[in-house]
Amino acid sequence: LIGIHALAMAELEREPAAVQSEAQGQARTGAEEAQARPTMDDMRFTKYDVFPMSRIRDPRVLRKSQGYQFYCRLCERLLKKPSSVDSHVKEKTHRIRAEDKGIARTLQSEASLLPPSPAQLGGITCAVERVFGEQSGLPQTGTREAIATQLEALLSAECPDVTVKLFGSSKSLFSLKSSNVNLFLDFPEEHVALSEAMLSTVKVLKANAKVYQKVKEDFFSYNKIPRILFEHSASSLQCEVRIMSSNPMTVSSLLRLYAELDQRALKLGLAFRYWAKVCGVDRPDQGHYPSHTFVLMVIHFLQQTHPPVLPVLHQMLYTGKG
Repeated sequence: LIGIHALAMAELEREPAAVQSEAQGQARTGAEEAQARPTMDDMRFTKYDVFPMSRIRDPRVLRKSQGYQFYCRLCERLLKKPSSVDSHVKEKTHRIRAEDKGIARTLQSEASLLPPSPAQLGGITCAVERVFGEQSGLPQTGTREAIATQLEALLSAECPDVTVKLFGSSKSLFSLKSSNVNLFLDFPEEHVALSEAMLSTVKVLKANAKVYQKVKEDFFSYNKIPRILFEHSASSLQCEVRIMSSNPMTVSSLLRLYAELDQRALKLGLAFRYWAKVCGVDRPDQGHYPSHTFVLMVIHFLQQTHPPVLPVLHQMLYTGKG
């Protein structure tokens, strides 16, 4: 009896502590549920693809998330507070990406499109031919090459080791009439310093005011790549001189190979590039792709048709075919 009484008293003494502990556990659970429950801000921001950190599972994002409350999946950007989200969703880059996602979602929800009729194909062909005839910079190719040759000759007195080469659409043949003349300074770095080459180019351009106008050096603001802008007086073409790696030259040369293989690639690629320009979706500074990306899309499409219009040149190189 004494033992039973002692156990009963111990149980009575423990009961308040147990009740208190259970109450604290319930309070914690309630707080966690309240925290997990979406707030009005959370629900308001979700439509902009901005989510509270409690809904993000990507470990790469979570590792950098300390001090941040929200994450924009469209822009892959961490945001600290609701006011930061309000500012972010008004930014042009975010709005453009949101529009692109909306268009993609609309296209995915549409029923399968019927194959084009012969009349529609004929209309597309006429449109591509007309755009190519009206907008192609191909007739300017000789002028663009002459600008590079002339500038190199003038530079030879100041920097004899420097050569001036075309790159970009002027090299690839996919240029529009309105496209800049992209020029690349190539030189052996052991003989010529980068700053010397750029300053010598500015000096030569300004010394030949009858040939080159509106000379402007931009060494800091454009993607941290030094460049010189000017206008070629005789042709009124806008020109741009840069110093960079050889990668753009390689890409330009590859695109030119495809353009020379089949003129259909040149015409369709230029028409698609012009469409991107008219629609304003070829501006990397506004969150879009660079203009040559649209040419690459056309080349890939023509390689995947049955039968293919274009070969896959790098596969031929690796397999030893062709």
